[in-house]
Amino acid sequence: MNQCPMCGDALPDRAVFCPACAKQARCKVCRDILEPNARACVSCGTAVVEGPASPVSEQPYPSAAINVLHFKEDRRGRALNFSFTDAAMTTVGEWSNREE
Repeated sequence: MNQCPMCGDALPDRAVFCPACAKQARCKVCRDILEPNARACVSCGTAVVEGPASPVSEQPYPSAAINVLHFKEDRRGRALNFSFTDAAMTTVGEWSNREE
C-alpha cells in the first residue's frame, strides 16, 4: 500500500483520491502516484483537475486549446492526447512551409 503524496496517509492500491484528505493522489489516466501539489502527472502529462471528481472523458480541455489530437497504439503501450490552439497550429504550418 502506498502513501498519499499530499497528507502521507495510507492510499489503497485502487484509489485515485485519498480517503483521508480527499485530494487526487493518482493520475486518472496512467494511475501513477502524483508528486506533492502537482499540476500534472510527471509520467504522462495529464493535468490534475481541481474540484469535484469527474471521469476523464468529461474533463474539459483548457479553453484556449480547441484542437485535439489523439493517438493510441496498443499491445499495452503508447497513448498521446494533445490539445493545441489555432495559433500554435499556424506556427507549425509556417515552419513546415519554409524553404530550406
